[in-house]
Amino acid sequence: MRSTACLLVALTVAATYSAARAGDQTNSANIDIPITQSRIRDGSIRYGVWVKVGERSVEAMLDTGSTGLRILPSLFRGDPEGIPTEAAFASGASLRGVAVRMPITIGPKSGMAVVEVVQNVGCVKEKPDCDVERLGGESYRIGGDGFSSEGYSAILGIGLPFRGTDVGNPLSALGVKRWIVDLPRPYAFPDGHLILDPDAVAQGGFVNLSRSGFADGDGCLRSASLSEPKCGSVLFDTGAPGVEVSFEGIQAPSGWESGTPGTLSFKSGTKTLDLNFRAGETGGLRGVSVTPPEPKDPPGPFILAGVEPYFTYDVLYDEAAHLVGLKKRDAPFKIPDPDKAEPVQ
Repeated sequence: MRSTACLLVALTVAATYSAARAGDQTNSANIDIPITQSRIRDGSIRYGVWVKVGERSVEAMLDTGSTGLRILPSLFRGDPEGIPTEAAFASGASLRGVAVRMPITIGPKSGMAVVEVVQNVGCVKEKPDCDVERLGGESYRIGGDGFSSEGYSAILGIGLPFRGTDVGNPLSALGVKRWIVDLPRPYAFPDGHLILDPDAVAQGGFVNLSRSGFADGDGCLRSASLSEPKCGSVLFDTGAPGVEVSFEGIQAPSGWESGTPGTLSFKSGTKTLDLNFRAGETGGLRGVSVTPPEPKDPPGPFILAGVEPYFTYDVLYDEAAHLVGLKKRDAPFKIPDPDKAEPVQ
C-alpha cells in the first residue's frame, strides 16, 4: 500500500452531481458524500470524509492509495480480538492491529465491515526515522506529518484492492460497487464529492484505463529530466502530495527542480489521456522524485501519480470490473497563488 500525506483540493460540481446532491440521499444511486479539506501546520492539505464506526462518528482521512478502514485505539473501547493485521504507508508509518468486524455508516449507507483496530504504530525498517519515531506513538495521528494533535484518528482507504488486502474495502462492505471521486481543488472552499453508486448518467463520459494487473492503470511519465519515458503501473493516491517514479538502475533518490515540466500519459486501449504539469507548482505539492524500487513495487517502472490527476480529472472506481476511469472536469485547473488565496481552514 502506498499512501501518505494527502493534498486537498476544491472542486467543480458537475450538473449530474448537483442534481444528486439536491435529491433524496437515501436513494440507491448518486449518493453524495462531502469530501472536506483542511491544512495541517506545515501547510500540507488533507482530505476527509465523515464515517461512523460503531457508536463513534469521526472524520477519516480519505485515501485512494490504500484499501481498508483503520482506526486508532482512541476510537475503540475495550480489548479488541481478531486476526493480526499490518498496513505500511509511503510515509514510513506502519499500523499494526487486529481485524474486527464492526458496524459502520457512510452517509445513508450502513452495514458490517472488517475494520483494523490499530494497537501499535511504528516505522517500517526502510524508514526508521519516520513521523511516528519523531513524534512518539501515543501522539501520532494519521496524515499529521509528525505534528502533535494534527491529522486524523482514522483512515478510509477506498482504492481498488490489490496484493491481498487484509481488511477489504469498506465501500464494498456496504454494497457499493462503483464510486466517483471528485476532489476539491487547492485553496478553494467548496467541498469535494464522493459519489456512491453513480447511475448511468453520472458515469457518462468516463474512459476506462488499460491495466496490466496492478494498481489503477498503465501509463508513462515523460520529461526532459528523464533520459527516456518511464512506463509502467500507475497508482492514483489522494494521500500522496507529489509524483514519484521508481525503476531499476537508480542508486539514490533525486528530485526534479521546481517548475520542471512533465507529462503523465494514461493508456486507454490504443489511445492515451495526457496530463501536463510542472513539478512543485500545484498548490504546495512536493514535486517529482525518482527513486529506486521498493520491495513491494511491481517489476519494471512504477509511477505513483499521487493526487495530481484529481485536479484535472474526476475518477471512477468500478470494483465489479476492477477498472478505473477518468473524465475531464468541466473547468480547467489553474495553479493557485498561495499568497493571494484565502487559506483553507
